[in-house]
Amino acid sequence: MHTIVKYGLRLLLVIVCGLVSARFFSYEKGTHFGFDKRTLKSRQFWLGALVGLTFIFSDYRFAHYLTLPQ
Repeated sequence: MHTIVKYGLRLLLVIVCGLVSARFFSYEKGTHFGFDKRTLKSRQFWLGALVGLTFIFSDYRFAHYLTLPQ
């Protein structure tokens, strides 16, 4: 159950980072923002999702390097 919650929260982080990125760039360009297929296909959404994946990977690597060997 713990791993399901962990993976669910990771997926949520990636989606939220993508939506925040898409919203920021749509506000900058003055275009319409809504959660639809066009948003999911936009480059800005996927750049934000990549940032979210980077957060997840860096958190994993820091946790790996900062733990003491047993």
